[in-house]
Amino acid sequence: FNINRLPTPVIGNISPYECLFKKRPDYNILKPFGCCCFPHMRPYNKHKMELRSQLCLFLGYLTHHKRYLSEHPDGRIIISRHVSFNETNFPAQSKYPAADTQEVHASHSSPSFTFHTSNGSQTNPNISSNVPATTAPPTRVLSNQTPVLHTVDTLPHTRNVNTSSTTIPPPIPTPPTIQPIESKNDYPLPPIPITNNQNLPPDISTQPSTQVLEPCNATNVLPSQSTTNIRTHPMRTRSQNGITKPKSYLATKFHLPEALIPSEPKNTAAAIKSPQWFKTMQDEYAALKRAGTWSLVPYKAGMPIISNKWLHKVKLNADGSLDRLKSRLVARGFLQTPGIDYEETFSPVVKPATVRIILTLAVSLNWSVKQLDISNAFLNGTLQETIFMTQPEGFVDPNKPNHVCLLHKALYGLKQAPRAWNQTLKDTLTKWGFQVSKSDNSLFIYGSGTQLIILLVYVDDFLVTGPNDSHITKFITQLHQSFKLKDLGNVHYFLGVDIFRDTTGMYLSQTKYITYLFVKLKMEGAKPCSNPTSASTKLSLTEGEPFADKTLYRSTLGALQYLTLTRPDVAYIINKLSQFIHASTTIHWEA
Repeated sequence: FNINRLPTPVIGNISPYECLFKKRPDYNILKPFGCCCFPHMRPYNKHKMELRSQLCLFLGYLTHHKRYLSEHPDGRIIISRHVSFNETNFPAQSKYPAADTQEVHASHSSPSFTFHTSNGSQTNPNISSNVPATTAPPTRVLSNQTPVLHTVDTLPHTRNVNTSSTTIPPPIPTPPTIQPIESKNDYPLPPIPITNNQNLPPDISTQPSTQVLEPCNATNVLPSQSTTNIRTHPMRTRSQNGITKPKSYLATKFHLPEALIPSEPKNTAAAIKSPQWFKTMQDEYAALKRAGTWSLVPYKAGMPIISNKWLHKVKLNADGSLDRLKSRLVARGFLQTPGIDYEETFSPVVKPATVRIILTLAVSLNWSVKQLDISNAFLNGTLQETIFMTQPEGFVDPNKPNHVCLLHKALYGLKQAPRAWNQTLKDTLTKWGFQVSKSDNSLFIYGSGTQLIILLVYVDDFLVTGPNDSHITKFITQLHQSFKLKDLGNVHYFLGVDIFRDTTGMYLSQTKYITYLFVKLKMEGAKPCSNPTSASTKLSLTEGEPFADKTLYRSTLGALQYLTLTRPDVAYIINKLSQFIHASTTIHWEA
């Protein structure tokens, strides 16, 4: 900024600014470095009750725009176009110790320059140094000739020393001063001088005659190398203290080799050929027979029969290691006829907020949290309707190949199966003295005297907590007598959420679920970001091309909605994108 407004002999002793814009620069906008200034701070305020301007330290000019740089007392850099200056006060002057000064005459070997103002008159501008004035000023030299410039040999520590602005104006004798009132700002105001106009010479800028300013040798002004390299400022940055933000990497692959994880069979024929998968099918079929899920009856013409299919799933632990292989026989419930095969289908599930509240309560009161898994939970529900189903593929009774299955239990896949299981569980728990919470039908509470047991139910996954571990153990034993279950011990993985607990608290994460979403959407190479969305992103129904796959957009939003269980910071943008689920565009998908 300053260099472009200074004349240079390369282009005929005119400034680059004048060479480019064909007019002389206006030097009235130049202000003394380090002087007191009051910038407009409304854009930097968090609310309208804050001060619109504060005392700041003038630092310089913005390179590409007409803006002033100033330093706030708290260390912030304020950039503003609207700034009021007090060119007589230098707030940082009292922060540095006084230095001895001596008179140094300027060298006459350097070329002399004449400054011009925008109105065309030649004047000597008031050039202020970026070096604070000392308390022992040099002797004032008054003559009709060119004034002799005075510099200091030893300068206090400054931020930067510019060789083009190191000249010091002729000093004025120190007048008597009055101590000002203490300011609340970090920068104390200097003493206010009592001046006598009779003892002061007229301002150089108002003299009509043209005077030449001879630049002095920069080597006499710059401090020594050892002085400038010493950092005396008390403030230490985070990098100086060794505080760095760790880099985050997206782990999209587990440590377990893929060769050790068997692949899921594509159909029943492939599962029967695999010994390990066929073993899981035999175990599932045996469990269904033991539970009395169906009985074989002869087929009659006109019977409403639904089919079934085998589902095969690889169960993984929270860390991605192999847990077990699971095969399950499910009915094709979409073939059921409403009003004939089923009536009511609603079954409550636990709310995410309830899970967080109960876990917070357990951590705050130092309660243990046990996890239970009900084996074949739906098979405990009793059907009220008459439903016929074909025999399972691969397990057709050779003696009764033309018979069909009359269902007695709520098989997985039936429309009314979740409701039948929930009703059976509710009847059992209320018989034992549990009460259903009015705010969440999946929360059961038992309170009798000093006993307190809290039970969270999500289909076949249970969480049990309370102040007394012996009461919890007794309840688990009693529950095991009614339903076949597995005691998983202290909770560590619940509903796709990794739960880690130590003496400092409980930590929830969904790393495995997030990894699954990235693999599903083929975004393993995506880069992590610090914010869920950009503040400048504006969503509307009119911008962007219509998104081709509406089903993918809706299913992805539904999957992301589950992340709000542990990541409430993404709840806003997910709910915002859900407003455009009926007319999604490419901009919505990219957001």
